[in-house]
Amino acid sequence: MVEYNLIEKVKSGLYKTMAVGVLTLGGFFGYGCGDNPVEPEPNKNPVAEASASPMQGHSPLTVDFDGRESYDSDGTIVKYIWTFGDGVRDSTSGVTASHTYETVRSYASDLTVVDNDGGRNSKSLESISVTRLPENQPPQVTLSFSPDSGAAPLESRGQYVCVDPDGEEDIAESKLTVGNDTYTGTSFDSTFVFDQSATGTGYCRDKGGLEATVEAGVEVTSASGPMWVRNIDFGRGQEGAQTIGITPSDQTVVAGFSVSGGAVYGVLGGLDSNGNVKWTRELEQGTNITDLIPSNTNSLFVTGTYRSSGNESTLCGEIDSEGTFIIDPVLNKFEGKGGSVIKYFNNKIYIGEYNGDMAVAESDCSFLERLTLRGNSRITGFSINQDYILASGDFNDTEGDWNIAGFVRKLDRDGNLLWERIYDDALEVRLVEQDGMIYVGSVQLTSYPNSWPMFISKLDQKGVEQWNVSWDGDLEPIYTREHFPKSLIPNPSGGVVLIPQLGEIPSGNPDPICCHDFGAWAVGPAGNTLWTLRQDLVHNSFFDISNDAVFDSEGNLIIAGIGGDGDNVTVANSDITVAKFKLR
Repeated sequence: MVEYNLIEKVKSGLYKTMAVGVLTLGGFFGYGCGDNPVEPEPNKNPVAEASASPMQGHSPLTVDFDGRESYDSDGTIVKYIWTFGDGVRDSTSGVTASHTYETVRSYASDLTVVDNDGGRNSKSLESISVTRLPENQPPQVTLSFSPDSGAAPLESRGQYVCVDPDGEEDIAESKLTVGNDTYTGTSFDSTFVFDQSATGTGYCRDKGGLEATVEAGVEVTSASGPMWVRNIDFGRGQEGAQTIGITPSDQTVVAGFSVSGGAVYGVLGGLDSNGNVKWTRELEQGTNITDLIPSNTNSLFVTGTYRSSGNESTLCGEIDSEGTFIIDPVLNKFEGKGGSVIKYFNNKIYIGEYNGDMAVAESDCSFLERLTLRGNSRITGFSINQDYILASGDFNDTEGDWNIAGFVRKLDRDGNLLWERIYDDALEVRLVEQDGMIYVGSVQLTSYPNSWPMFISKLDQKGVEQWNVSWDGDLEPIYTREHFPKSLIPNPSGGVVLIPQLGEIPSGNPDPICCHDFGAWAVGPAGNTLWTLRQDLVHNSFFDISNDAVFDSEGNLIIAGIGGDGDNVTVANSDITVAKFKLR
């Protein structure tokens, strides 16, 4: 059975029910008929959506319009009418359109859409801003070299860029000239090798004739021969400097030892800026001065070791620029295994010791406390501030080829370990904190007897290595190398300088008394060698050895160590030797 209505459309737009009934197989059974009007679904207007790009720019400005996001939920859009705000109306382009504005001002544009039932809807866009083209702007150029100073051959990264505010298409000419070479292009990034000082020039010109020029120089330096060499003889025989310091008045103070008949005496000497020896001091038997550090005044704090009757103590004292003890290091010694490194921070003295401890004292050398930096180790370098302690040195390591290993570790001020880095078969590890980074210097023993190459490593504050570079002392391959890093100091121009004991032994010579030299190795922040120094101060001397160095106020390097007068200096007749080098 099917129930149905028969309807017809009448002129009013309503529908009239003509018959109502049920159709079965047997026939039609009508229910009746009459007027029953039914309302139709009304038309829904379309929705206009529009965008334009760009919304601002210089005249003449061509703008692209897009109405593809418009829609009609119950039909279709049959017409797109664009009004651009400058009197132009476009009803033929369709869903997308393009229009160029010539006059400088702002324009209000809109889109009207019409659907198949005549429904309409409009969308207004944000104002389009057309501005006047500015006057021609000159190009801009930059040029840099990094590093911009160092020893020949100096590897330096050169970076040149030319940009034009009016757009790259406005650049007519761009070039970089370095020495006799010219490179074209708006940008250049490459590594140069300089044998001498040079100047680079960048030049850029735009199509309007405006120009820009930039210059950057590279200073190629090298370590020259010594400006002067001085020997200090205390008359006891075997003598040598282990450390050197400098006061704010450029008074150089060297300190070390003098040995006679098996007895050791700590010694100090003061030199002026011309190398003239102004004073000398000798401490009592059993002393040995190992390190100096400037105080807040025109004086230096000293540390070292005192041995008497089989017992060891740590020295702590202060000496002024005239050689007078403000604090006598022997009278102010305290129990310990001997001081190796001394630091002065926040009006307190910190001394690294040979048993892995750090002794803390007041500025008058009154002992306060002792903190273990690394047990059963030798401290050869450390740095301290209000938040943490950095310590370096070496320790017995039965797993290594040489039964020794180096370390760098970071601790909080209570001595709790934050991290540690181990250097297998490394000896006397030194450290310097510079520009928020940690520089480490040591020697690698694994390649002995062919060589003992020194290395410098750069770590971040989490102990992650940034780079590691090495140097074997520039020795001939027929020699056995014997190098020891004795000091690592900050370089005023960036990076660090390693002061090594440089030695070599001719192959097949069973009793060589030769071939040790004063030396220095400067490495920049990027791991590049800035310069190296190897100077034979005492010919045919086994004891021509550098131990420590400082920079004076003019940037000259002053190295102290073991040497002597004349040829064939031996263990029995060595002196404290100081040499000043001008870096040019």
